[in-house]
Amino acid sequence: MIWDIEVVQSLAKEVKRIKPFKETRLMINLAWYFFSGKFLSGFEDWWEKWLGKDIYLAKFWDDDCPWCRGLELPEKRVCSYPAGGCEGAYWAAYLIMDQKRMGLVRETACKASGDDRCEFLVIDLPYENDEELESLLKEASRRIPGVFRDVPYEVSLKLLRGII
Repeated sequence: MIWDIEVVQSLAKEVKRIKPFKETRLMINLAWYFFSGKFLSGFEDWWEKWLGKDIYLAKFWDDDCPWCRGLELPEKRVCSYPAGGCEGAYWAAYLIMDQKRMGLVRETACKASGDDRCEFLVIDLPYENDEELESLLKEASRRIPGVFRDVPYEVSLKLLRGII
């Protein structure tokens, strides 16, 4: 599909109207629908204080995930593609809205590896400078063991630095 500048500008106008955190549930549910052809089974979100900073966390899941339906791969989470798609959408929205935050999305459970559902975690961090962001990412690793097991946070940092 070829996008002309008017279509892109129109989408940017719509994205600027999104209310971060208040409309995250809607946005993630819509993104999952567009990626997967179905709505999520569940969603929950909350705030925590890490190193004196407000951190937004959201967990969403699908009890019948189409990305790994029918697969059995013990010890392997396989839904990195939709997690990466959600992360990319997060970044694009923040760039358009000129927000100084970074959202990471990681799969934390997968039906293919024997879990009862595919589950994803959004870790939304303030982005004031690289040193602070690195500290918050290390804190995420400490607070949520294994969250970066399949895709290290350094991968997201490298991609983000290539974008901004």
